[in-house]
Amino acid sequence: MTNKLFLLLIILLSTQNAISQTLDGFWQEDNNLVAAGYLGGYTFSKDTFKYSINEFDGLNPIRTIGGFYSINNGIITFCATYMQKNDDCIKLHRDELGSISDNWVWGKFGKLVTIKLVTKVKTSATFKKEKDFIKIDNKKYYKIDLSHENQ
Repeated sequence: MTNKLFLLLIILLSTQNAISQTLDGFWQEDNNLVAAGYLGGYTFSKDTFKYSINEFDGLNPIRTIGGFYSINNGIITFCATYMQKNDDCIKLHRDELGSISDNWVWGKFGKLVTIKLVTKVKTSATFKKEKDFIKIDNKKYYKIDLSHENQ
């Protein structure tokens, strides 16, 4: 009987930890402010993640990296299985609106294509969930409400 109670207690504690770390939604790096575009950030859903590249990076044709994740004992483990990139970047020029690349940008992107990674990339980082943000390797990410984008 004691063994069953102990096992039940272990199951309850591990389930509570999993529930308390629900991350569904978009988490933006550094702050919760949104201007003309989003900074880099993670979109989590159940056991999948998508890391979106900073929208102000006008020179990077790679837009997202995605796959699966898990959290155990303060460690988040990512397994990247795909990336999305713009298939055609045309006309490199300087843009007066600016970017993080000293105003250098690609003038036009083609369509977004998904590329499955031949070799899955598995990596881990420290993880902590706070009241207003999460920390991945001590970098803060703030939850952003994206509900206005669908209106």
